[in-house]
Amino acid sequence: MIEDLDVRCHLYGDKFSPKKVEELTGIKLIQKKEVGEIGTTKGPFNGQPVKYGSGVLCPPDGIMYLDYNNKIYWVVKALYDFIDDIKKCGVDEIDLIIGVFYKEQCNFVLEPEALKLIGELGLHLSISCYENE
Repeated sequence: MIEDLDVRCHLYGDKFSPKKVEELTGIKLIQKKEVGEIGTTKGPFNGQPVKYGSGVLCPPDGIMYLDYNNKIYWVVKALYDFIDDIKKCGVDEIDLIIGVFYKEQCNFVLEPEALKLIGELGLHLSISCYENE
C-alpha cells in the first residue's frame, strides 16, 4: 500500500533563473539557486559561486498526501502550461522525479492524462520506491 508520494520536477540551466520563472508564471519553486549565487549547501559549490541556476517545482501543500495522481498531474500540468516561459528563463534540463513510499506491497499506477503530458514534454521520468518499515 502506498503511504506517501514525493513528486518533484528539478529545473537546471547554465543561464536558468528560477526568480524569472516565478515572476513570469506565478508558480513557486523551492531550493532556488541563481547563477553566480554563493552556494550554501554541501557539495562542490559550498562557499563558491554556483555555475548554473536551479529550482524545484513541487505540488502545493493543499493536495492530500494520498491523492498521489493529483500531485503528479499538478506538477506535470504546471510544467506543460508554462514550458515556453520556463524555456525563456534558460532551462536546459528538466528531471521529473517521483519517490513512492509504501508498506508491504507497492501498486503504483500512473494515470493516462499525466503520462500523455509527460510524453508530449519529452520528459525523463525517474521513479524510486522505498519500503517503509
